[in-house]
Amino acid sequence: MSDILNNAFNLKISDSQVSAAYLNDVRVWPPGVGLWAFNIPADGSILEIKLGTIDNSNPEVNWGDTPTEETLLNNVITDHTYDFTTDISTWTGALSVVYPDKITSFEARNITGASWSGTGSQPYPKFAGVIDLKVTPNIINFFVDNHSTEIIGLETLTEIVNFRNWNNDSKGKLVEDISNCIKLNVYNINSTNYTGPTHTTLPVGMDRYVVNNNKLTEIPIHFDSSFNKLQYYYVYNNNITGLIPTLSSICSTYNGLNPNNTRVSMFNNGLTDIVPGWSVNDNIEAFEAQSNNLSAAAMDTVLEQFDLFGKKEPITGNWRGGAGGFINLSRQEDITQTVSQSVIDTHISSLTANGWTVTIPFNVTYPAIT
Repeated sequence: MSDILNNAFNLKISDSQVSAAYLNDVRVWPPGVGLWAFNIPADGSILEIKLGTIDNSNPEVNWGDTPTEETLLNNVITDHTYDFTTDISTWTGALSVVYPDKITSFEARNITGASWSGTGSQPYPKFAGVIDLKVTPNIINFFVDNHSTEIIGLETLTEIVNFRNWNNDSKGKLVEDISNCIKLNVYNINSTNYTGPTHTTLPVGMDRYVVNNNKLTEIPIHFDSSFNKLQYYYVYNNNITGLIPTLSSICSTYNGLNPNNTRVSMFNNGLTDIVPGWSVNDNIEAFEAQSNNLSAAAMDTVLEQFDLFGKKEPITGNWRGGAGGFINLSRQEDITQTVSQSVIDTHISSLTANGWTVTIPFNVTYPAIT
């Protein structure tokens, strides 16, 4: 029924023109058109957003429940309370922005334990629906946290620099195409129902690729040159199986403000081995592959290669409250797989002499942490 209604040009009951039609609390005709389309919220639901504009002018929005717009203060958290106790006829089905080409920043955060603005002790109800970024083609910064929305249109954005999608318990989908996002510096997908493979190619110059706590299943078999400038590569707490790619180039040319903070984290997945010819470069400061299913031979090779081709000078990074770099291979699924004594005596000894902290099954840490 909703498909028929959504394609209708007008709808009448007897001789009376209908302004909108609903299936339960869902507006099915006409469909909501705007930045964020969602079902009618429960009475008293509060939505908090913060919008920034390219010229620092005050943005205007229509919250969807009135025929008029509201002018917000630029880059200031604003909340809106939805009230449909008397009339739902004004519900448009979407939150819309006036002059969407001006919008460069959009945030909608629903902080666990308290409201984003700090005015309440509990988070507000989650809003579902679809956020369509094609509506705001010049957006630079995007951050949605702890709602239930699907986010579409990222692949159309050429100005986006920071993209953060956190704690959205939506139905899940493949990660977005980001090949057109040529300025994207931070891609952060944290605690969603996203599925499928991670990206095989990144925008050149990306600094942080973070896709942790999701349901992703694959990583590239080989990191191409688009991974070279990364500071962080986080794919931990997913359902990733297969082989760990060589780390010979990833993070190899990162030279940002924190040169001792390059990190590759793949822990808590189902990785079983390393690719043939596995190696590492001398710019990586931390590698985490604990809680997988690696073989003893794979762990031996990882430690040998870090010793031979990793950093040789003492590490002065700020991991763990001032410690140097670290390698964590502990808690592998097969408890019979452990590091050989010869690797402990030769390569772990050499690594720790150069400032590394190394943890292996059975949660043995070198040097001893006191």
